[in-house]
Amino acid sequence: MTPRRTLIGRASTLATRERIYELPDGLEIDANEQYEVSRKRVFYTDVQLVTIHREKGVAFPLINYAFSAIWFLFAAIAFANGGDVILPSVFLAIGMPTFILGTLRVIYGMDVVTVFGRRSKATVKFWFRKSAARALYGRLCAQVRQAQRELEQQYASEETAAATAEAPEYELPPSAT
Repeated sequence: MTPRRTLIGRASTLATRERIYELPDGLEIDANEQYEVSRKRVFYTDVQLVTIHREKGVAFPLINYAFSAIWFLFAAIAFANGGDVILPSVFLAIGMPTFILGTLRVIYGMDVVTVFGRRSKATVKFWFRKSAARALYGRLCAQVRQAQRELEQQYASEETAAATAEAPEYELPPSAT
Protein backbone atom coordinates (compact mmCIF):
# COMPACT_ATOMS: atom_id res chain seq x y z
CA MET A 1 0.00 0.00 0.00
CA THR A 2 1.38 3.39 -0.94
CA PRO A 3 1.53 6.07 1.74
CA ARG A 4 -0.99 8.89 1.65
CA ARG A 5 0.20 11.76 -0.54
CA THR A 6 -0.94 15.34 -0.15
CA LEU A 7 -0.38 17.82 -2.97
CA ILE A 8 1.43 20.85 -1.56
CA GLY A 9 2.28 22.70 -4.74
CA ARG A 10 3.44 22.88 -8.31
CA ALA A 11 6.42 24.26 -10.16
CA SER A 12 6.64 24.85 -13.89
CA THR A 13 9.37 25.86 -16.27
CA LEU A 14 9.40 26.05 -20.04
CA ALA A 15 9.92 22.30 -20.48
CA THR A 16 9.11 20.79 -17.07
CA ARG A 17 5.98 20.47 -14.98
CA GLU A 18 6.42 19.30 -11.39
CA ARG A 19 3.90 18.35 -8.74
CA ILE A 20 5.20 18.15 -5.18
CA TYR A 21 3.47 15.85 -2.70
CA GLU A 22 3.97 15.56 1.05
CA LEU A 23 4.49 12.10 2.53
CA PRO A 24 4.84 11.13 6.19
CA ASP A 25 8.60 10.67 5.78
CA GLY A 26 9.45 13.28 3.12
CA LEU A 27 8.48 14.90 -0.16
CA GLU A 28 7.76 13.25 -3.49
CA ILE A 29 8.21 15.02 -6.82
CA ASP A 30 6.44 13.91 -9.99
CA ALA A 31 8.20 15.59 -12.92
CA ASN A 32 6.91 15.65 -16.49
CA GLU A 33 9.69 16.59 -18.88
CA GLN A 34 8.26 16.63 -22.39
CA TYR A 35 7.15 12.98 -22.72
CA GLU A 36 9.24 11.56 -19.91
CA VAL A 37 7.79 11.13 -16.43
CA SER A 38 10.02 10.68 -13.40
CA ARG A 39 9.48 10.43 -9.67
CA LYS A 40 11.96 11.60 -7.04
CA ARG A 41 11.88 11.72 -3.26
CA VAL A 42 13.48 13.95 -0.68
CA PHE A 43 13.41 12.31 2.75
CA TYR A 44 13.30 14.54 5.82
CA THR A 45 16.31 12.74 7.24
CA ASP A 46 18.37 13.59 4.12
CA VAL A 47 17.44 17.28 3.93
CA GLN A 48 20.43 19.58 4.08
CA LEU A 49 18.78 22.96 3.54
CA VAL A 50 15.30 24.50 3.34
CA THR A 51 15.06 27.99 1.84
CA ILE A 52 12.40 30.55 1.06
CA HIS A 53 13.03 33.46 -1.25
CA ARG A 54 11.24 35.80 -3.61
CA GLU A 55 12.05 35.88 -7.30
CA LYS A 56 10.81 38.32 -9.90
CA GLY A 57 11.82 36.47 -13.04
CA VAL A 58 12.70 38.04 -16.36
CA ALA A 59 10.98 35.94 -19.01
CA PHE A 60 7.40 36.16 -17.71
CA PRO A 61 7.21 39.99 -17.50
CA LEU A 62 9.06 40.43 -20.80
CA ILE A 63 6.78 38.06 -22.68
CA ASN A 64 3.70 39.71 -21.20
CA TYR A 65 4.99 43.21 -21.96
CA ALA A 66 5.87 42.23 -25.53
CA PHE A 67 2.43 40.73 -26.10
CA SER A 68 0.68 43.80 -24.66
CA ALA A 69 2.97 46.14 -26.64
CA ILE A 70 1.84 44.49 -29.87
CA TRP A 71 -1.82 45.07 -28.99
CA PHE A 72 -1.10 48.63 -27.82
CA LEU A 73 0.64 49.27 -31.16
CA PHE A 74 -2.43 48.00 -33.01
CA ALA A 75 -4.56 50.34 -30.88
CA ALA A 76 -2.29 53.30 -31.67
CA ILE A 77 -2.40 52.57 -35.40
CA ALA A 78 -6.18 52.20 -35.33
CA PHE A 79 -6.52 55.44 -33.37
CA ALA A 80 -4.12 57.32 -35.70
CA ASN A 81 -6.09 56.24 -38.77
CA GLY A 82 -9.10 58.05 -37.37
CA GLY A 83 -12.46 56.47 -37.43
CA ASP A 84 -14.28 55.09 -34.45
CA VAL A 85 -12.96 54.65 -30.92
CA ILE A 86 -14.35 51.13 -30.64
CA LEU A 87 -11.54 49.33 -32.50
CA PRO A 88 -8.68 50.92 -30.48
CA SER A 89 -10.66 50.18 -27.31
CA VAL A 90 -10.90 46.51 -28.27
CA PHE A 91 -7.15 46.32 -28.89
CA LEU A 92 -6.46 48.02 -25.56
CA ALA A 93 -8.83 45.62 -23.79
CA ILE A 94 -6.98 42.65 -25.29
CA GLY A 95 -3.53 43.97 -24.34
CA MET A 96 -4.32 45.27 -20.86
CA PRO A 97 -4.63 41.93 -18.93
CA THR A 98 -1.18 40.76 -19.97
CA PHE A 99 0.27 44.15 -19.09
CA ILE A 100 -1.33 43.92 -15.64
CA LEU A 101 -0.01 40.37 -15.12
CA GLY A 102 3.53 41.43 -16.02
CA THR A 103 3.33 44.42 -13.70
CA LEU A 104 2.00 42.31 -10.82
CA ARG A 105 4.92 39.91 -11.21
CA VAL A 106 7.41 42.79 -11.18
CA ILE A 107 5.83 44.38 -8.10
CA TYR A 108 5.08 41.32 -5.96
CA GLY A 109 7.37 38.63 -7.31
CA MET A 110 6.86 34.95 -6.63
CA ASP A 111 7.70 33.16 -3.36
CA VAL A 112 9.73 29.98 -3.80
CA VAL A 113 10.24 27.30 -1.12
CA THR A 114 13.12 24.97 -1.96
CA VAL A 115 14.09 21.79 -0.12
CA PHE A 116 17.59 20.53 -0.89
CA GLY A 117 18.30 16.86 -0.23
CA ARG A 118 21.51 14.94 -0.79
CA ARG A 119 20.58 13.79 -4.28
CA SER A 120 17.45 15.68 -5.23
CA LYS A 121 15.62 18.95 -4.76
CA ALA A 122 11.97 19.98 -4.41
CA THR A 123 10.77 23.44 -5.43
CA VAL A 124 7.31 24.83 -4.69
CA LYS A 125 6.34 28.19 -6.20
CA PHE A 126 3.64 30.48 -4.84
CA TRP A 127 2.52 33.43 -6.92
CA PHE A 128 -0.30 34.95 -4.90
CA ARG A 129 -0.46 33.02 -1.62
CA LYS A 130 2.51 34.51 0.24
CA SER A 131 1.25 33.40 3.67
CA ALA A 132 0.86 29.83 2.40
CA ALA A 133 4.51 29.87 1.32
CA ARG A 134 5.65 31.01 4.77
CA ALA A 135 3.41 28.42 6.45
CA LEU A 136 4.79 25.63 4.24
CA TYR A 137 8.35 26.77 4.98
CA GLY A 138 7.73 26.70 8.74
CA ARG A 139 6.01 23.31 8.61
CA LEU A 140 8.80 21.76 6.50
CA CYS A 141 11.50 23.14 8.80
CA ALA A 142 9.71 21.70 11.84
CA GLN A 143 9.25 18.28 10.22
CA VAL A 144 12.87 18.16 9.08
CA ARG A 145 14.08 19.16 12.54
CA GLN A 146 11.91 16.49 14.20
CA ALA A 147 12.97 13.71 11.80
CA GLN A 148 16.66 14.54 12.13
CA ARG A 149 16.39 14.78 15.93
CA GLU A 150 14.77 11.33 16.05
CA LEU A 151 17.52 9.93 13.82
CA GLU A 152 20.17 11.51 16.02
CA GLN A 153 18.61 10.00 19.16
CA GLN A 154 18.42 6.61 17.45
CA TYR A 155 22.13 6.75 16.53
CA ALA A 156 23.04 7.87 20.05
CA SER A 157 21.12 4.99 21.64
CA GLU A 158 22.72 2.50 19.22
CA GLU A 159 26.19 3.85 20.03
CA THR A 160 25.66 3.54 23.78
CA ALA A 161 24.26 0.02 23.36
CA ALA A 162 27.23 -0.95 21.20
CA ALA A 163 29.70 0.64 23.61
CA THR A 164 28.32 -1.24 26.63
CA ALA A 165 28.18 -4.52 24.70
CA GLU A 166 31.78 -4.24 23.49
CA ALA A 167 33.30 -3.06 26.76
CA PRO A 168 35.58 -5.81 28.04
CA GLU A 169 35.35 -6.70 31.65
CA TYR A 170 38.69 -6.41 33.38
CA GLU A 171 39.54 -8.41 36.41
CA LEU A 172 41.54 -6.80 39.08
CA PRO A 173 44.91 -8.38 39.54
CA PRO A 174 45.45 -10.17 42.83
CA SER A 175 46.96 -7.94 45.41
CA ALA A 176 50.63 -8.36 46.05
CA THR A 177 50.33 -8.21 49.78
